[in-house]
Amino acid sequence: MRVLCIGFGTPHPDADNYSLLRAPALHEYEAVLIDVGACADLVARVVAGEAADTTLHDEPVANGPSALEQLGLSDLLAARQEEVRILLANGGTLAVFARPNAAVPGVHGQPGWDRYSLLPAPAGVAYRPPWLWPAAGRKAYVTDPAHPFAPYLERCGDRVAYRARFDQRAPGLADALRVFGRSDGGEPVAVELRVGAGRIVFLPPLEERTREERRFELAETIVECFQRAARRVEDDDGPDWAAAHTVPGERELRSALEEAQARCDAALAKLEGAEAALEPARQLRRLVWAEGRIALGQAVRRALELLGFQPVDPDPAAPLHFREGERELLVEAEGSPKEVDLLPYFRLTRRLERLLAERRTVAHGLLVVNGLRREDPAERGSQWSETLEAACTASGFALCTGATLFAMAIEALGGAVPQRLGVLRAALLDARGPLTGLP
Repeated sequence: MRVLCIGFGTPHPDADNYSLLRAPALHEYEAVLIDVGACADLVARVVAGEAADTTLHDEPVANGPSALEQLGLSDLLAARQEEVRILLANGGTLAVFARPNAAVPGVHGQPGWDRYSLLPAPAGVAYRPPWLWPAAGRKAYVTDPAHPFAPYLERCGDRVAYRARFDQRAPGLADALRVFGRSDGGEPVAVELRVGAGRIVFLPPLEERTREERRFELAETIVECFQRAARRVEDDDGPDWAAAHTVPGERELRSALEEAQARCDAALAKLEGAEAALEPARQLRRLVWAEGRIALGQAVRRALELLGFQPVDPDPAAPLHFREGERELLVEAEGSPKEVDLLPYFRLTRRLERLLAERRTVAHGLLVVNGLRREDPAERGSQWSETLEAACTASGFALCTGATLFAMAIEALGGAVPQRLGVLRAALLDARGPLTGLP
């Protein structure tokens, strides 16, 4: 079996190395490795006129319509999309070094082209938040040793520099996702997606230095993983007639293996279920210690939804915007090891002005602040600056701490009656300046 490697040099006798433009048809292989980052960079250079490349048959490729003496870039990319579809329909394996999605503007005829436009996805799933998130970290460990690509993490997991993570709680992803590698924090960074009859395997890329120093070992490992995926090595039982050539004790060992695998699968399913059940509690607790618009922002979203506010956009990555009857609430969240100053106030002001200009809608503003976040909330002084308090009071914005919103959410989880939830929502909607304590 030969492996087609696109955008990632793989020094191995069974690997065929090409660029995205010059590669032969992908569906002629059953194993393909793609570096989507390198491919997107090449497409961007062609668009900018900085890269002059040809197809396998030396046809020039240009960012324009196809003509007698050139192949249009958009036509070539469309052909690659179809080749990937056929590859997967034929039961092939496509491995990808996972990176966050990014647009490649300016492709003639395909204005929405991005890093993952080549890849189909399971129904209801896309390669962007909330399914695929940007991430940055080092190290990954194997959680499914039976997966064909587990050797990649077993040998290189201490040298990865992952750039993206999947969220298995995102809609439609759980049924299609098989996690075989996680970060130290437990997030899925090495996964398999079943697409049709084939599979797409997402791998965390290696550190650049490690990739150069261990390129021959890496190449050997990648080819071995593809062979395992194709059941061409130790997992292969051979043709049907080979089963007649038994080895003493094999039946008992095979039975023990199947039982152990079943226990392992059950334990992994239980682990994933427990992690999923625990995540809402972890998310709420971030209200009292987290910073960053994603970590703290998602905790704020969860708390406000528990109180009964209706999100305008249910996408977890969307700006915080809620409705309560006829009223609307725009929210900004900010955490800091110091007092929080005016930055979130400026963001909120711009959003309110934009909403007014675009929809002629006046909304109430709420700032949720997690200042002095490294200290216990009970021991913190003022979490915001005097300037921020004065600005919010003058502008009529509500200002509250993450700890206050946390207490409201806990009350909601404790079974607060609808009338009480209405009082809590009204406190946030009517406050003009600091909201201290529960109403």
